[in-house]
Amino acid sequence: MADIEFNLEDITDEHEDLAHPIVYWRGRLSVFVRPDEGEYAHRFGGELPSGATVPDKAILHALLDIDTTQCAALEGLSQTRLPLIFPFRHDGGRLVYHLNDNAFAVDELSPNEPDDDWPYEEFPDTLPLSTMGSSPAFEVDRDDVEELLWQGFYDVPDDKVVIVIPPREDYGVSLWGEMGDAEMVQCVFIFDPATGKVTAENQCS
Repeated sequence: MADIEFNLEDITDEHEDLAHPIVYWRGRLSVFVRPDEGEYAHRFGGELPSGATVPDKAILHALLDIDTTQCAALEGLSQTRLPLIFPFRHDGGRLVYHLNDNAFAVDELSPNEPDDDWPYEEFPDTLPLSTMGSSPAFEVDRDDVEELLWQGFYDVPDDKVVIVIPPREDYGVSLWGEMGDAEMVQCVFIFDPATGKVTAENQCS
């Protein structure tokens, strides 16, 4: 497992907002980083996984595909890849889907139809593809992690995986537009390893 060097003190920016994507499971946290050079195990953006079952008219985006075998905080997880899909084009959207190997099937999407100019005009159909590395696993108290989320964990049990992805300039794309990025709107995913269920929502300040 090739970890990326990371100082946990750099997890927040000068405003103490979460500055990097993170994954947290059973008391251990890893940080995702996009290095300047090289190819790494986790994929940001790109096409949806093959075999995806998506409702008519829905427009969904592949945000981050995690290779769990190369993520220290997810050591022991039976799911080898964790594709994180987000409903950016669905205003204030909530997405629930189930994983089956690397494919997924949507169980719930609200609102059902996308908005032409949400989150901003000319939002790309596919996010630019790049790779990310992940840091070693840090032992972190749950309360400290919860403080990094705008609305917390929603009483999510400890056996669920929590992934939080804030906007960053080095993704090569704005996730929320000028105003949303400035407000550091977070994409929050809850994954249940027992059922394969993933819930995706956003949190804002």
